[in-house]
Amino acid sequence: MSLIKNQVYQRIISGVIAALFFSISIYFAMTPFLNLLFFILLLLVTVAASKEYYELLKAKGIQPLTTIGLFGAGLITTTFYISAFNSTYIYLPLFSFFLLFLFSFVYLFQDNTQPLIRLSTTFFSYIYIVIPFCVVFNILYFFPANSKQDSRWWIVYTLITTKAMDIGGYIVGKSFGKNLLIPSISPKKTWEGLIGGVFFTILCSVFLIFLLSLVYKQTPLDLSFTWGIILGLILAILSILGDLSESLLKRDANVKDSGFLPGLGGFLDMVDSLIFTIPFMYFFLLYYFQNG
Repeated sequence: MSLIKNQVYQRIISGVIAALFFSISIYFAMTPFLNLLFFILLLLVTVAASKEYYELLKAKGIQPLTTIGLFGAGLITTTFYISAFNSTYIYLPLFSFFLLFLFSFVYLFQDNTQPLIRLSTTFFSYIYIVIPFCVVFNILYFFPANSKQDSRWWIVYTLITTKAMDIGGYIVGKSFGKNLLIPSISPKKTWEGLIGGVFFTILCSVFLIFLLSLVYKQTPLDLSFTWGIILGLILAILSILGDLSESLLKRDANVKDSGFLPGLGGFLDMVDSLIFTIPFMYFFLLYYFQNG
């Protein structure tokens, strides 16, 4: 039991450190010049997570186009950031993707060892990691400046509910877990942890909506409690799917984690649960505020 407590404490401390950096960057995300903190943080996440993904490939004996891939992660993140707040450059990410594709082929003309597998696995990182996280810029600039909705709170809501699934599932699973969820992919995740995580996510979702309605006269998170329950459930499921998707890749590569933060693993371990929840939240905003 003491080992479990130590692991939980490590996870909490590491989570608090990560949340502190995020909180500072998101607070200034709409402030001129200081909003670069948020961009730099996301740039760091996409590049570092992509690098860890390429290490998984190398563990499988695949040699990805690492230099091009990491440069592309930074380029796509930058162009997404530019296009999100200035619609004039809306096609800039697509153009950057085209250039990366072109340069990759030119490079492979010189080094044509396993071009199919190297090219496809390298560019999969953009679909799996870079683009899903870059969608957060679209959420950040979703609402006009005079809107009562504060996009920063929508990002915080997405992060809190997603991580609530991680934390709730981890604590309940470690304390009461007996029945394994998918042992062939993740030998530690249990059905008890899944149920506990879903319940905790819904609880955090509803509580945050309630708290903001008390603090603000016009809530920056315009959601009913019913929607809070529905979104909490959906985000919890997407969170565990994101976690399991990375576990699937790590199991195939026979890699545990990269040990970036105690209790959290590497960058990819830290953010894998957000891979599906961030894009979903953007699509939800499109539906909710255009049809609501």
